[in-house]
Amino acid sequence: MVWEQQGESVLRRLAIEDPGKLATIAYGLLPRDVFISVEHRTPGNMDPEDWAIMARLVSIVRECLPPGANAVPADVAGVIEDGLRSHFAKDLPQLIEVKTDEAVAMTVANEEPRDARD
Repeated sequence: MVWEQQGESVLRRLAIEDPGKLATIAYGLLPRDVFISVEHRTPGNMDPEDWAIMARLVSIVRECLPPGANAVPADVAGVIEDGLRSHFAKDLPQLIEVKTDEAVAMTVANEEPRDARD
């Protein structure tokens, strides 16, 4: 009955005169299962830099797809993969298979054959 009559005024007075005490009381009244751990996590626990790159890729895809494009994610991923592979491809020398009596040797064009067992 005292709380019903005086509780509100006590809380108001504490809020003005001693907000720390009010916070301590409020904290003590919370059930323990209410406490949560607040952490900033990116989806998939990705590194924030990697997540920023992913967000940028999504933005680029949205900007580059023509209006009304009916592309599914697998199509878009394939186009991105092909573009990256093409852009970063290195010229690889042609491998030529040279058959000999003893073994199959691999050689790079314009070089001496070497035994595949080496």
